[in-house]
Amino acid sequence: MGNGLGMTRIRVVYDCLIPNGVASEKDVTEWVAFHHKVGGISNNNPLYEVAPTPIADAIGWGTVGVEQ
Repeated sequence: MGNGLGMTRIRVVYDCLIPNGVASEKDVTEWVAFHHKVGGISNNNPLYEVAPTPIADAIGWGTVGVEQ
């Protein structure tokens, strides 16, 4: 960012719902990465058309560290 102040790294955690029994752990990992713009998703993924909708009272975050 060029301001010389570094960046604070945070971890965001939220709960959301997905259909029971339709996706493997790999499918869910791919889905999460895709919706957070750090990966792609196959159109064969059973979650392909499911949007991750955070549950309002189940959102949290915390500071992980500072990066220079």
